[in-house]
Amino acid sequence: MILWVEIPRSSADVTLLLQAFLKKAGLVGFYGPAAMTQFAEFPEPWDYTVRNFYHATAEPKAMGKFQASEEWTDEVLAWGDVDLTRPRKRHPSDGWAWLKDGRASGPLTGGCLPSLLQLVGTPFQPEFKGRILFLENPDGEQIDRGSPLSFVHSQLTDLKLSGVFDQIAALFVSRPFGYDDEQRAQFREMVYRHLQGVRFPVLYNADFGHTDPILTLPLGVQSTLDSQLGQWSVDEPAVA
Repeated sequence: MILWVEIPRSSADVTLLLQAFLKKAGLVGFYGPAAMTQFAEFPEPWDYTVRNFYHATAEPKAMGKFQASEEWTDEVLAWGDVDLTRPRKRHPSDGWAWLKDGRASGPLTGGCLPSLLQLVGTPFQPEFKGRILFLENPDGEQIDRGSPLSFVHSQLTDLKLSGVFDQIAALFVSRPFGYDDEQRAQFREMVYRHLQGVRFPVLYNADFGHTDPILTLPLGVQSTLDSQLGQWSVDEPAVA
């Protein structure tokens, strides 16, 4: 008998490793850029990405207040071919948005939404109580397209029913990837509807995940969201 198991692309997401290292060994992991997709950017990496990466991983002091990037892109070019002839198309950023007001502090946790759901109910399930959760939505069947909105709706429902929203102190959601303008509006409305009735602050359209440029987020490190001040900060060093 031959058993064939198809493993979805999200199963290989680094979220699984970072959360396992934090849960079982207490190691701070960094949710940030990759060698090919960020540091090999043509003609050079985004300064925003590089600056935040080195601040998080090489400076023994708190990262402090984050700033929204002025531009962004989710264009996907063929590595080693088209991406060596022109840079990706960039768009002006409309900044971050607060879907829910409030102020909260707590350790950072999170990652790719479908990968986090894989961990629920396992020995590697993240600690959610009092945490500031960050979520990103990955690509779908095509690497240049976002996950179908029906999938995202189902995954957010699963996360909510698992009790995560009853435990966390705050939430921030990445800029959606691989959608047109109409789909981005639908995605935002979907997130907003799933968060009806929550009492914690929610920051939306943040610079991490599958779009560029991106911040580097240290798991397990204290962070603060404050909608009144319009601020998001990391309040302690991630490295010694």
